[in-house]
Amino acid sequence: MPKHSIPWRRKSNRFLPNKHIISHNVQIRKQEKNMCVANAITAMNEIKCGCKLKVDDLYTKNMNQAGERLFVIVDKMKNKGQRIMSESTTTSSSTSSNKDIRLQFNAKPLNKPYVNNIKKALANNKSVVVTIKTYNHENILQRYRDVNGKKIKMKQRPHAICIYGYHDNVEDKNIHPMEKGYFYFINSHGKEWIQDGFGFLTYEYAEKCIEEGVVSM
Repeated sequence: MPKHSIPWRRKSNRFLPNKHIISHNVQIRKQEKNMCVANAITAMNEIKCGCKLKVDDLYTKNMNQAGERLFVIVDKMKNKGQRIMSESTTTSSSTSSNKDIRLQFNAKPLNKPYVNNIKKALANNKSVVVTIKTYNHENILQRYRDVNGKKIKMKQRPHAICIYGYHDNVEDKNIHPMEKGYFYFINSHGKEWIQDGFGFLTYEYAEKCIEEGVVSM
């Protein structure tokens, strides 16, 4: 069951706990090049269904060259679903017994203000995927399609992560000095990254650097 702590407080016409973490058993993956969106969306779907899913169902042809964006992968997820991965399958192959077993998922756009709306979604046990500017990508330009998958444009490359919890009123100032709070997120850089593949994202950085996002439905 999801965990949260009290007291509750009034926030944007909603009562939210000071801390809320969605329980999950998500597999930490190490992504291939430019596949962070597919991995983040897969983590969001795994939180929803509690099953291990085939992440390569969300890979798209020529993604390394075209760099499809978040909503292109979301559309593919909604239209085709994702296969359940049994113990006998790997990420590169599937057996005839389960290759057609697909679960359908949906997601809606994340609206501004990002921090408040992410917290509202999480408090309702809805995980969130965002694309966010990162410190080591600031000088890297890449080709991206627009939301409709048509117009190609150049922009700084963001990174996609799956957010599954938040924490207000941070007490451990050694972790986040002077910060109001942070989000918990699942990354796709392998278990050796930070804390076994998980990380923290401060509210200030999220509000400043999130480019777009979707909320699980």
